[in-house]
Amino acid sequence: MDLISAFFMRNIVYVYFFYGLAFFAMGFVVYLESGRASEFRFARALRPLAAFGFVHGGHEWFEMFQIFAAHENGYTAGTVEELIGVGSLVLSFLCLLTFGTRLLPDAERQPVASRWQVVGIALVWLAGVAIVYGRFRPSLIDLLSAADVLARYSLGIPGALLAAWALLRERHDFHARGMSAYGQSLLWAALAFFVYGVLGQMFTRPSLVFPSQTINTAFFIRAFGIPVQLLRGLAAAAIAITLGGALRAFEAESRQRLARANKARIEAQAAALRTQEQMVRQLVNAQEGERQRIARELHDETGQKLTALAMGLAAVDTALANNAPQAGNLVRELREMADQAITELRNIMADLRPSQLDDLGLVPALRWYVQRYAARHPELTVDFTADRLAGRLPSQHETVLFRVGQEALNNVARHACATQVEVRLSQENGRVRLAIADNGVGFATTGTPRPDGGGWGLVGMRERAALVGGAVTVASEPGQGTRVVIEVPVK
Repeated sequence: MDLISAFFMRNIVYVYFFYGLAFFAMGFVVYLESGRASEFRFARALRPLAAFGFVHGGHEWFEMFQIFAAHENGYTAGTVEELIGVGSLVLSFLCLLTFGTRLLPDAERQPVASRWQVVGIALVWLAGVAIVYGRFRPSLIDLLSAADVLARYSLGIPGALLAAWALLRERHDFHARGMSAYGQSLLWAALAFFVYGVLGQMFTRPSLVFPSQTINTAFFIRAFGIPVQLLRGLAAAAIAITLGGALRAFEAESRQRLARANKARIEAQAAALRTQEQMVRQLVNAQEGERQRIARELHDETGQKLTALAMGLAAVDTALANNAPQAGNLVRELREMADQAITELRNIMADLRPSQLDDLGLVPALRWYVQRYAARHPELTVDFTADRLAGRLPSQHETVLFRVGQEALNNVARHACATQVEVRLSQENGRVRLAIADNGVGFATTGTPRPDGGGWGLVGMRERAALVGGAVTVASEPGQGTRVVIEVPVK
């Protein structure tokens, strides 16, 4: 064992280099992973852990250069070097404590309290340094040695234990997400932190602080044959390796999020395709229904009158052939039938595409349609108000606004059971706004369209509005009526 001890003491510079390199590597690995977007609380506490690795690794390399200079030319560290060494050691342990406190149960809800916990522990260390100074009145070098030992006792050991406990708690989060293999790496990392904190920091340089007079680095090398820095370096390497394994959970999490996003995208595409298919079917059904309505009206009204007109003409022809006196009366009746047929044809054509919309514009067309709508539905009181528009709108805009208003009024007649309807057209701030409100039964605006086609009218309104860069909003509650508003931008 003496040979082993002598070997390590001759090569103590390499031990410190390995020790510092292990912590620097840990800090580098953790820092690279700290920028990932993750749902793990663990991910949001990684930056202080990375800072601990960098600062602590730098502290060990700083001591390595001091030892190297002492071996080469007998250089003795002065007060400034001791201050830098103690300061970097304390800073690294405060970073480790910050990492641990950020993973406490209430840390995210009370971040200020977590910071004050670190400050409180730092004040305990300062109080210990003040007690040593007040009791022993040591030289500055001895005081700094005592501060180094107190930092390891009051900051390093609690920080390592807190980090180990936090990592053990995070294992449950990993298990809950189906990442038990990565959680096992956290278990080994927690064990490595325990070894580093309890065993590695218990054996310090000799100082005025109890029990460092006996339990120190010299005692460790006599008992185990290796310097305690080697144990710390091995623990640091174990922390770097096990944390690196645990941090691969973020890659697995990213793959899971990507898989969920792809699944959601595929489901959204399928839903959009189903919606499109439903709309196509609804459109075809609407077209067929409109054709049936037009055919029925032509057959029931215009067709019958034209048939009667043909029969009347035959009767006139017979009457004229016989010089019957009733021929004049037949001609007058046939003229009335022809006028009625022409009126009905004009009404059908107006329903298909009102000439007022092309010839006079949106406001007259809406006023004409509202008047006809009120005449057809005497049970409804319909109020129409319109601001004077700045000018004619583009044809497509006028068509969209008219058709949305027409669809909304038809929905009121079919579904609302209302007694009052208000139609309001206005223009302001470069937008034209058409609002149709009723006092009917209303409906729940959430949910998907009904299988019977109900609800697809609203979808069609929104699709029409989108063609001109507009939007349709629907406000309704059961028993509270419905309000449909379309807004389209105009230049």
